Amino acid sequence: VTMGVFKFRSTPSNALPRYEDLYRTIRKGVPGTAMPAWGDVLNDLTLRALVEFIKTFSDRFQLESPDFVMPIGLEPAFDRRSIKKGKVLYRELRCGRCHGEEGEREGTLERELNDAWGNPSRVYDLRRTGLYKEGASSDEVYQTLITGMDGTPMSSYDYVSGDELWHLVHYLQSRYLQQVPEPVKMSETILSPRVYKNLDVSPQAVVWEKAPITQVKLRALQSKNNGTSRLSVQSLRNEEKIAFRLQWSDASPDRAGPVASRFLDGVALQFVTDSAIHSTYYGMGERNKPVNIWHWRADSSQKVVGREVVPHPIELDPFREQAVEELNSSGFGTLTVQSLEDQQVLGKGMWQDGRWTVVFVRDLETGSPFDAHFVEAGKVLMAVALWDGTSKEK
Repeated sequence: VTMGVFKFRSTPSNALPRYEDLYRTIRKGVPGTAMPAWGDVLNDLTLRALVEFIKTFSDRFQLESPDFVMPIGLEPAFDRRSIKKGKVLYRELRCGRCHGEEGEREGTLERELNDAWGNPSRVYDLRRTGLYKEGASSDEVYQTLITGMDGTPMSSYDYVSGDELWHLVHYLQSRYLQQVPEPVKMSETILSPRVYKNLDVSPQAVVWEKAPITQVKLRALQSKNNGTSRLSVQSLRNEEKIAFRLQWSDASPDRAGPVASRFLDGVALQFVTDSAIHSTYYGMGERNKPVNIWHWRADSSQKVVGREVVPHPIELDPFREQAVEELNSSGFGTLTVQSLEDQQVLGKGMWQDGRWTVVFVRDLETGSPFDAHFVEAGKVLMAVALWDGTSKEK
């Protein structure tokens, strides 16, 4: 952003985006990435203020004006003739060198192509509509082709005639595996009804059988074919404690074992520590608005059913017997582990039949100013993060 290089624009390659381009990106988000659609969360005035603030990051906005909008011509009929011509153009433009002969290639282009910041470029399966970052509708795909994506090897095809570009759009759309998905809902309400039973860390406790289940959708930092897209959350409380049970699909349990690995399965809950639930940034908190994080990792004490595992006790923290660690954060780069005395969250995980089940339990009130507090009929802002060891996430 400080370089004034923007991928998503309606203007020519190497030109600044227009005000409307920045507004659209913030409001609609970027499919297939961790950039959510803020239009469901922030009001119009805040979105417009964000656009103006982003423009202060680069001096280019003070020295240049955005160029003209690249025109999108009239779309011809979507038929076999158009698709066939588009397929020929796909070959002639050598799109397959990056995207695969059928548009199916996905992954990093290691030792092949880098972006403007020196990072290996990544391509996504063109058949998956949910990974078209500017959208998968006809006009959106056409605009991507005619403007390119600055800072990446995806150059502009503004030298190709409008009719030919439309044929290429139709060929890509003929390869779609699914319809354009509905936008991810930014928030869900998770209820925590009161029970008059003991709450412990047992993932299979009978008390969970009638607890309400909420499906929470996840956004991947880097999209992949088999990534976990959602998990289920349950919560219960009694007079003293509150508990959360999370379940998600995972084909392979990645625990700490005899061969040390930096990539373990894990899940975290994040809570706002005060009442400012509508004004705290959900990603790691912000200055003067800290968040409380409960982080579970699959150490060697976590139970695995149905898989042979070598007994080898490896604890992630030699001073604790729990797989859960409590932390606080007031923005990116400020993550702090709580003292041993303040580590009051208990947790246990179990993997069985391709699914992790993890339970967190803590007292409703701890007396610590660094902890989230759960009061009767109260509301708490909660976020969820997931790590898959097989995908080398950490």
